[in-house]
Order: sequence, then C-alpha cells, then structure tokens
Amino acid sequence: WEHTLVAFLVGKRLPAIKVKEVLHRKWGQVGAFSFHTVSTGVFLIKFDNGHARDWVMDNGPWDIWGYHIALRKWTKGMSLKLEECKSIPVWVKLSNVPVHLWSNVGLSYIASVLGRPLYMDAPTTKRKNLTFARICVDMLATSSFPTNINLDLDDGTSTVVDVEYPWKPQACSLCKVFDHANKSCPKAARRQWLPKPVVQACRTPGDAEGWITIKRKNSQTLNVTPAGENHREEESHSRRDEQSHPQQAPKTPSKVGEIPISSEKTREGDMYRFPIGRLY
Repeated sequence: WEHTLVAFLVGKRLPAIKVKEVLHRKWGQVGAFSFHTVSTGVFLIKFDNGHARDWVMDNGPWDIWGYHIALRKWTKGMSLKLEECKSIPVWVKLSNVPVHLWSNVGLSYIASVLGRPLYMDAPTTKRKNLTFARICVDMLATSSFPTNINLDLDDGTSTVVDVEYPWKPQACSLCKVFDHANKSCPKAARRQWLPKPVVQACRTPGDAEGWITIKRKNSQTLNVTPAGENHREEESHSRRDEQSHPQQAPKTPSKVGEIPISSEKTREGDMYRFPIGRLY
C-alpha cells in the first residue's frame, strides 16, 4: 500500500462505480491502479508505482462531475472516516506574490498562514508563469478561509497577497469536521416557531373582586367586568337612589260617601255639607 492515495469526495455522495469510471478515464493513461471503497465518500486508489501517484498529486486539483475530490497520501494508522477528518487538502491560488519569494521556501512561508503546505502544481514548480502560484494546503475545518494575507517584507514595507479557492469544502465549526455544514449539524440550535398570543387573561392581587385584567402585547391594560357584575351594579345604583329620594307613604283611600277633609285651615265663612246620618 505504499503507493496508495486516499480520496475524499466532500459535499456530494456519488456511487462508487461512477467515481471509479471517471478516475480511470483521467488517470488510466498514466499508470494502472486499483480502486477500493472504504465508506461513503472515502476511497483508496492503489497505484503500481510511485511515479503515477506523484503525477496525480502534482496535476490537481481534480473533480468528479464538478465535485472536488481531495487526495492525500496514505500512511499507516491514518483515519479513513470522513466524520473524523479534522483537516483536508485544499488547493489555493496565490496572486501578487513578490518575485523574491518565488521559491519552495518562500511560497511555503506564505502558505503556512493558511495551513500546512503539502505540494505545488507543475507550472508553479517550474516558475514559467509568475502571475499566480497554486499550492495544495492541508487546512483545518476551523479555518476561516481568508481571502488575503498581509505580508511583512524585510525592508520594512508590507504587501497583500490575494488568496482564491477554486473549491472550498463545507465544514462544521461546531463539530470541527468536514462531514457536514453548520446548517445541517445536529448540535446546532433549532429555531421553533410559536404562535404569538393575542390575549392573555389573568387575575392579579390588586384587582377588585370579580374583575379580570386583560393584557395585550404593546397595549394598555384593560379592565373587563364579568357577566354577572352588571346586574349587581344596577341594584347598587337603585338602592342609592332610594336613600337619597325616600318614597312618600301611600294615601289612605277615601271611603264611598265620605268627603275628605283638607289639611289646610278652613277659611272663615266656608260651609261644608255632611251626609245625613253621619253627624254625632
């Protein structure tokens, strides 16, 4: 297994048979290799010689139907589970690199800000085009993937190196792995929709007996009288009216054949006729 690569297909689950067919079309002319499925999204590619393996590593990045495949040299004891993968190889593109830093040491110094530099592609190694450098960096899942690097030079000046990512893997900052993103993390807090209460009725100690305080959000407190309270209130008003305006005693009805006597003083000279048989 000394000439073996570990391939991580991050962000998409594809059938292993389709992955094997695509890789055979891309790498089959360089050298023979065998394809082995470890788990979903993790594969072992065993080459017959180290030359074919190194050619694949130097000519990346590689993709399968537009989905990036991260490659790493297999070592004894390394984890082959994507959910345990704390770091992953990522190709970065560095622009505006000072000319005197176009070397293995200089480019590694710049790329070390992002992670652990692994290797460069063939054009960068030959330095035929100094427009940009392409380097494969082993980056952690907790990385912020910066888009620029502030570089201090020996003469006291500084410059900014631009960073581009042809492919940026999804990572979970909570679990610190590349198996899933934050939005699909089981540890992420779930927001639950709750209906907003319209009216809430409660009885407070300061309220009068039989009264209910109704509170509305962002509104003043309203006092509502219970249904049976209106009748008691009308009776109370009626009793107060009777006390302030007492009723007069009813008059005794006059009997038939009797003439009521006026309460006023009889005027002098007035005469009254009494019915016969009633004089004593």
